[in-house]
Formats: sequence, structure tokens, C-alpha cells
Amino acid sequence: MRLLLNPPGKMRYLRDYYCAGIAKTNYYYPPIDLVYLSATGQDIFWADLINQPNKKIPYESITEVISLISLHSIKEDLNYLAELKEKTRAKIIVTGDVVRAYPKQFLENYNFIDDVITDFND
Repeated sequence: MRLLLNPPGKMRYLRDYYCAGIAKTNYYYPPIDLVYLSATGQDIFWADLINQPNKKIPYESITEVISLISLHSIKEDLNYLAELKEKTRAKIIVTGDVVRAYPKQFLENYNFIDDVITDFND
């Protein structure tokens, strides 16, 4: 099962269109990046952990994770994904503003990241 993930965080991070920020209001919209990517595969389990932080994820069935990460939340995102990799042994793929700028560095410096997406439209 593929998990499309907008990771949880201490703040309401907006990781969308390769332009990240922090929400200043109480609304939060689904990241279009993941909406686009949801059309690329089957058997997708969507988890928006910012809106539903207590949502149960069936870790045993996850084989691939496509996760947004951003410059604003990079430490939290990487820590969460490293733990997720340890729990699931799933393939971890990341996308986001900071990845688009430095794709090779992410693959070289974080051994739990298996691949990067630098353009969610392709």
C-alpha cells in the first residue's frame, strides 16, 4: 500500500506547490502536490496527519511512502520519516521545496530516503 503523507508537526505547516509556509489562520487545505500524486497509483491510503493527528495508520501494510517535507519543518519531517522507515521498512520518497533545491544531497545524506520527486506534475 502506498501512503501519501503530509507529516504531523508542531505547527500548521503548509507544504504545497514547492512553496512552504506556516498557516496564520485556522483553515488548512489539502496539498495539491499529493492530490496530483494520488492519480499515479492504486491502493492508496491517504493520511493527512495534520488534520487528524490520532488517525490510525496500518503500518504493517505500507510498502511505499511519498511524503511532503519543507524547509520550515525539515527537522521534524526528517525525524518522523526516519522513525516511519524503521517501523515499516517501506520505500521512502520525499518531495517539497527543500528537496527540489537539493535532491542529490537528500539522497546522499539521509540513508532512510530512497528517492526524491522534484516535480509532482511528471
